[in-house]
Amino acid sequence: MRIVRSLCTAALLMTFCPTVVLASTQTSHHLEGSQEFVTTIRINGKGMDRPYGRVYQNTTFIPIWYVMQILKQAGVISIWKDHIWSMQTVTPSKQTSPTLSLPPVLPSNEVAAGSFVLQFLTEEGELPPHSTPLQAMSFAIQNGWWDTNSTQHTEYLGAYEPLTVEEAEQLDWNFLGMSNPAFQPGGSMSAWAQFIGLNPAGLSLTADVTPAEADAMLHVIADDSQGYQALKEHQWQIVYPPENEAMATFQGDMTANGQPFFTSNQAVQQVIQDTYQFFDGIQVQASSNGKQWIVTLPNVSAAGEFYIASSNNANYSVNGGQTWQTVNRLNSLRLNEHSSVQIQLPDTSALSLSYNVLLPNLGGSTTLGEMTLRLNSAEQLQVHRDQLD
Repeated sequence: MRIVRSLCTAALLMTFCPTVVLASTQTSHHLEGSQEFVTTIRINGKGMDRPYGRVYQNTTFIPIWYVMQILKQAGVISIWKDHIWSMQTVTPSKQTSPTLSLPPVLPSNEVAAGSFVLQFLTEEGELPPHSTPLQAMSFAIQNGWWDTNSTQHTEYLGAYEPLTVEEAEQLDWNFLGMSNPAFQPGGSMSAWAQFIGLNPAGLSLTADVTPAEADAMLHVIADDSQGYQALKEHQWQIVYPPENEAMATFQGDMTANGQPFFTSNQAVQQVIQDTYQFFDGIQVQASSNGKQWIVTLPNVSAAGEFYIASSNNANYSVNGGQTWQTVNRLNSLRLNEHSSVQIQLPDTSALSLSYNVLLPNLGGSTTLGEMTLRLNSAEQLQVHRDQLD
């Protein structure tokens, strides 16, 4: 199994009736003919929140998350997981006051952790519209993406504490489901973050993140998700989408005849870093007439490593486009040493790429990464990191 960033999380809705509360997993966009409006949730006559709701067939639906937060202030711990809504009362000494103190105001050169988490999860499609930093922080904590160690303003779950570099990289690391650092580029969480360009240069792990640095980090995360960075109109630089390589690449049988493919962690680190660097070195250019596109592939970085490119009706050039040859499958082992190779494709074709390493002692090779590139009808690049067999 490989770990993949989820593109969205379905909203959980609940139904209010006169004397009972019923949970429903029906999402709002399935309620055809329903009417949207702003609701008000009150405790002891005081309005506590105003989430959006819908009326459908004489039944009112609002997101269950908001009710869970209000229950937590009424003194009830409420958790929804695996279609089970669990509630537990707490003693008065542990109850949180319904009236929260004003959130702290941070200096202009600091970023509130909750604001960063909110933007991160919103861009990843994990939160509904109109969410707040406190809601984002609670959602991240419930999913195990954030561990708060804040001792101040505990009623806000640390949402208004300054964000540190280590907290930002830990959020992305946890969100991607990373496990064994030895199988990730760099060999540790911090080195991994440096390798993929997440950490701003020159910052320590404990440094507070500035707004400009937070924006830069969120741009890197967005590029990781979509698999490319836009250079200019119809020109892109590939960004290899990071995943848990312990599962995505190295899970399963990594031996042959009792011999391991790679005999050390250093060897594993080298080949996975070479894989990332190869895919990160790919550029894509769509033609102005919209009839074709060109993929420029870098030369492989180490002896014994090679790539295979396959697509119908493709041409390739090893001299900067001066001459072209037709091929449906191109193995770089059969090419002479060249700085780069260009592949020209019709706009309706997809290009499949795999990066591989020879295993001379075992008489074969193994694939370290696969990716599919294509253009959509709007001439925009689409990148998909393929699952290894």
